[in-house]
Amino acid sequence: MNDRGHDIGTGLTHIRVDADAIVKGTRVQLDAELLIVVHKDDRAQVYVSQAPALNGYSQGRTEHEAVLALEQAIRSYIITAHGRGYLERILLRSALRSTDDRIPRQYVRIAQDRPEPNIVDTPAAVELSAL
Repeated sequence: MNDRGHDIGTGLTHIRVDADAIVKGTRVQLDAELLIVVHKDDRAQVYVSQAPALNGYSQGRTEHEAVLALEQAIRSYIITAHGRGYLERILLRSALRSTDDRIPRQYVRIAQDRPEPNIVDTPAAVELSAL
């Protein structure tokens, strides 16, 4: 397991995603832990990473690059969904809640502070359909 919590080489592992962002003038803190799967696509000659609970995918030339790309994609996806008011619906439909005790706990948490004065939002670069 490396310093970011990735157990590279076994296929199934977990990632921890955190971020601070400004969404519609409000400071938001994101904290998530998700199970992921990484596999080699020999035909495309890339590694594919997937977060099944959120149906998110990414890829990279190495396992490590695929995991880092998925972290960034999930971070952008959650922040964008929160900013557009879709996050609660997405999480209710997700596979984050499992009754199987053998599956480690997964979660997504968003904490909001009060609106920040004089902060201009930058447009979200990731559309929800991108994942």
